[in-house]
Amino acid sequence: MRYYLEETSDAYKSYTWLSDNLAPHWRNSIPPIESFGIVGERLFTLSDINLFKKKCDDLLLRHFMKNHGEANYKFLLLGLESNESKKSEKMFNYFKVWKELEKEFDLSNFTLRIEVPLQIDDELCYIGLSEFDLNSLPTVTEIMRKYPKTYCIIYKEVKSEDSTENLISILMENGFNKLPIIDFPNLIPTLALNHYSICLWKFYSIEEEVCCFYSKNE
Repeated sequence: MRYYLEETSDAYKSYTWLSDNLAPHWRNSIPPIESFGIVGERLFTLSDINLFKKKCDDLLLRHFMKNHGEANYKFLLLGLESNESKKSEKMFNYFKVWKELEKEFDLSNFTLRIEVPLQIDDELCYIGLSEFDLNSLPTVTEIMRKYPKTYCIIYKEVKSEDSTENLISILMENGFNKLPIIDFPNLIPTLALNHYSICLWKFYSIEEEVCCFYSKNE
């Protein structure tokens, strides 16, 4: 296993999955975005994977405490749940996001558990937002690693006057497309334009990466 840190002042040049999949309306007016990433290579065994996960927890915590400490920033876990397992409508509407996730993870320290219904291509889904403190970061990264297409971290300065209701509106309008997954190429610049930062987990064959994106003026 090998890992390294990657920081860039132009995320679009470093991440082709982001720049190549931007919606047309971004082509001539994309907001400048910086990035911070922790890349793991040669993850051939479970031991390699667990070691990289531990490195990510430690390095990401250090990054957040250095630049985005809890005293100044609010950290939220964004999740999307669709009814892939074909539960009954009654059961799906009961479990939604957080009760479903609690089947696998301890969310006892998570607060502000918001859940909002959303139709994606005629399918009922739920998006959820939950606030967490950095003591819960290992649980959050474990969730993101297991569900990289439907869970991520969003964070913003506490002093901001922006409301959670406004963030929900931004997510509803820009975070999802025709599939029950998060539309990261559209959501990342949208959040940056509104002074939010985002952190997600990506898989590249036998490589993995935790990557954070934020506006250059943050």
